[in-house]
This record gives sequence, structure tokens and C-alpha cells, in this order.
Amino acid sequence: MHRFNSFFDELITHPLLRASLRLPLFHTMDVATLSHILTSKQLRPQPCPVFKENLLYLSYGKPGYKVDQPFTSRQTALMPVVIILKPQAIHSIIRAYPFDSGGFKLYKEQMHRKMRLEDFMITPHLPAIEKVVQFFFDNNMGYYQGSAIQQIKYDLIQTPIEAYHALITNKCLSQADDRKMSVEIQVNYPLLLTKETVEAIILPEMLATNSIIKTFVSDTAAAVISIPNYGLPFNMYYVFYLEEIKKFLQKKQYFNDN
Repeated sequence: MHRFNSFFDELITHPLLRASLRLPLFHTMDVATLSHILTSKQLRPQPCPVFKENLLYLSYGKPGYKVDQPFTSRQTALMPVVIILKPQAIHSIIRAYPFDSGGFKLYKEQMHRKMRLEDFMITPHLPAIEKVVQFFFDNNMGYYQGSAIQQIKYDLIQTPIEAYHALITNKCLSQADDRKMSVEIQVNYPLLLTKETVEAIILPEMLATNSIIKTFVSDTAAAVISIPNYGLPFNMYYVFYLEEIKKFLQKKQYFNDN
């Protein structure tokens, strides 16, 4: 199979592609995990059972991580938290994919049986990721909302391009959710949480006035976006977070690349 990234190497200087605004990076966790992160003031790589190494997972331009936790609870510890990082927070990328790599088995219905996860690796640097967004979604808003371009032009020998486009334009019933069109970034080093790296934090509103949170916000100059606790499962807050993050990105003019 032809590697996905060989095509995007060519896209970096493709004359039909314009410069775009680089989106921030996202890391999602629950409140219980946040407490440990605030102590160390860094995001640390964790053991990954898929790649058999310590990795820190980020998503480009929008939150992409979810927890399979179906139970309802009003416990604050179970609510989601999202840290928005400035693009310059990372200095290198070990791997990047145009979707959640952990969900690859759910995408197979759109792919040739011989296609493997590594066929869809994006060249591991941010300019290549920007080109992926532009090529398949036209602009940052299209990417954020999952509005893929319906017709694209590409070399037909690049069969992973065809498979990925079929995946993100598929309107049939599927087990794959919006993570199929959220770019995943993997790094293998810790990220310090400072004024130079943190842009915002989205968290339950009851924590916004917490002294430890206020210290973190003061130290990092992070914007704070708060969400009410409705006693919902982790993933049901996702839409609330998407809407609030969209407002934040609009205010910051990240969508002014049309």
C-alpha cells in the first residue's frame, strides 16, 4: 500500500493550497486526572498498549478524546476537563494520524482489507497537518464542524486518500463517531504547563473558583471556560464543550482562514 504521508509531503508546497491559520492543540482528561497534572504542572507521556511505549496524545484543532464511561454521576471527579495548548507547545511529533488511531478497527468497513494503520500516517509536523485540514475540509471551520469537501482531486494510486475521504463523507450508519475526522498527534516527551504553552482550560464551573485552579490560571494566564455539572456520563458533555470551544476559537479568530 502507498503511504498516506508521501502524498502530503507533496502538498506542503502545492501551489493550489493557501497558507492557513494554525489551530491549537487539545488534551482531554477527567477531573481526577487533572489533580495529578496540577501537582506536576506538566502533561506526561503514559504507557500506550497499542504502540508499546510511553506517549502523550493530543488532538489538533478540537477535542478528540472520549472515555467509555456509560454511568451517570454528579461526582466532580468524573467530569471532563480540556486543556487547550498553543501550537508552539510542542517541538516535535513522533506520529500523526488523520483520525483516532485507537478506533482504526471501526473504520475498516471503508477500507481495503490489506490497509493498515501505518498506511494513514501523516508526515509528523504541523505544516503537513494543516494541509490535511485544508485538502479535506477546505478551512479550519469546516474541519472543526466535520464538514468534509465532497469532491477532491488526487492521484488514484494513492488509495489511502480514497479510503479516508470515503470514511469522512460516509452518511450511512456506523459505529465510528467524529473522532474519525479529528487529527491525532503523539509526542513522547512531557509538556510543561506555562504561559508559553497554555491557552485555555475548560472545566466544571464549581472548580473555577478553586484556589488550586486559580493559581494554575494565574501562573499560565489561561482563559477559563466553565461548564455546569448535569450529572451526565463523561461523553455526553462533549457537545457542550464543542460549542464553548467553538466560541472561544471564533473569538480568537482561528476561523478567519476562509
